[in-house]
Amino acid sequence: MDEDHVTLVMEMPAEALAAEAEAGFVTSAPNPIPPDPDDPEAHFIDPVSITIALTIAVLATRIVEHYLVRDGRGTLIDARQSPPLLSRLADVPEGLVLIIKPDGSTETVAAKDGAAVLADVLKSALPAGK
Repeated sequence: MDEDHVTLVMEMPAEALAAEAEAGFVTSAPNPIPPDPDDPEAHFIDPVSITIALTIAVLATRIVEHYLVRDGRGTLIDARQSPPLLSRLADVPEGLVLIIKPDGSTETVAAKDGAAVLADVLKSALPAGK
């Protein structure tokens, strides 16, 4: 290498190479870089593998949901005690939350109503933490 020359090796699209040549920056013909024999090629996952993986994920989700809700029990929150008692009730339908307030009155909330509704009811039913 001469003292007044710098050699750069760059990968660029053909359009960019042409623009560089017009500007006078390219002084020699481009030489393609041979592929590295040690570098593994990119392999794409075939559709069968994707289908099997998704099927396993869906089945696992359904099995877990089945075992979590198979007994179909509702939830009881008894705020008459400190700390409040949480338990599962066999006679209350699944997805229903029965709340017994500190004064003994009761309120039911369906879990499908959303977390915001349940949070509002619990704030009014449970005493503030100290």
